[in-house]
Amino acid sequence: MTAQTAATIHGNAVVNGSVTLGGDPTAPLEAATKQYVDNNGGSLAGIAGVTPTLELNFAGIRDGVQSDNQTFPSTVTVTRAGTATRVNGLGLVESVAANTPRIDHDPATLENRGLLIEEARTNIALRSEAFDNTVWPRTAGVTVTPNDAIAPDGTQTADRIDFAAADQIIAQNITVTVGVTYQASIWIKGTAGETILVDNSGTLETFTLTGVWQRLVLAGTPGSTSGNLSISTFGGVTARSVLLWGAQFEEGAFVTSYIPTAASAVTRATDVVRISGTPFADTYRQGVGTFFVDAAKIGAADETFDHFIGATTGDFNNEVSLFYGGTNNTIAFLVRKAAVASVSSTRGNVPPGVRFTAIGAFAENDAAFTINGLPVFTFTTVDVPDTTQLDIGNIGGIAPANAHLKRVAYWPRRLPDSTLEAVTA
Repeated sequence: MTAQTAATIHGNAVVNGSVTLGGDPTAPLEAATKQYVDNNGGSLAGIAGVTPTLELNFAGIRDGVQSDNQTFPSTVTVTRAGTATRVNGLGLVESVAANTPRIDHDPATLENRGLLIEEARTNIALRSEAFDNTVWPRTAGVTVTPNDAIAPDGTQTADRIDFAAADQIIAQNITVTVGVTYQASIWIKGTAGETILVDNSGTLETFTLTGVWQRLVLAGTPGSTSGNLSISTFGGVTARSVLLWGAQFEEGAFVTSYIPTAASAVTRATDVVRISGTPFADTYRQGVGTFFVDAAKIGAADETFDHFIGATTGDFNNEVSLFYGGTNNTIAFLVRKAAVASVSSTRGNVPPGVRFTAIGAFAENDAAFTINGLPVFTFTTVDVPDTTQLDIGNIGGIAPANAHLKRVAYWPRRLPDSTLEAVTA
């Protein structure tokens, strides 16, 4: 028979007789698009046509467990001295143990943002969840009710702060270094549409409340050694009743995940992720391959040498890697042997928070690089080093990505230029 109307055949349906197919019968069957693969948790092999020896779909892991109920790959070593926090799949701030990967989520949409990699940071704001403590002096008329409501971590540890009138303040005085940038952050919940004033060592900003928990972030560069983090009803703001939780004051160009404190400052160590030893030998083919990353930066603009994925000798002397290039928020591809770079290329303008895909293919005297489906850059003078490990989100614990890594992959062959563009489109 000849099909007379358009129809859709699903699953294992059987059609008897003849069927006439529309369209050009000589047209090639196209591989799945990257968006289809991404949305359905499929493999990059569906795009490239070649199965990678390494494909880590971090955004396909739910609360540390993959959708197929497999745990975080045992071939990947995660090292971090001490605990750290993330946002779990329920949207709650959660502490995870040392040497445990952090699969992070958007607290509002619950989107799985992938593997969180951060540099070491120290929260120097004391008693970060105890605003009734004496390290948080307040003016007359300000009252604190401790543990009055459910906090962003799901526990009843949020303190209620009642400002009876305008020009009232609760603050913590912090010793700082002149000319150094600090990030002040705090979770707050108050009446939608009302405003509150935050002060970071003389840098002030009035924030509008949303009626739900929100993390306020304010950068400041103090002009004296007497810094502070304060919340107040100065600047025309009148009486307010708000909930506070999770104060943080850290040196750096951008805010990082929450670090709870008590009587002293607390440091969160760097996340170090790598594949070495036998798993490395089983995955990596010396001298040839293709690296891929799908990620979004959380750091500051124009950071330099924040590493996403690559093969190295645990240092910067020998490496094939994709990293954040620095100037103009570029993504970079580097091939370096004995501290001499034969390929060093940058592409695009990808500000922090913007998702991107990048891919770099390499063989002796034959390399190519692109991001986001752009036409490839090619290189014909390429000296590929021998390496000893795959570094993910750092190089030997140095140059942390400060990013959410959604997916990384490696193929043990130099993929064609057209495939590089398709995989990143």
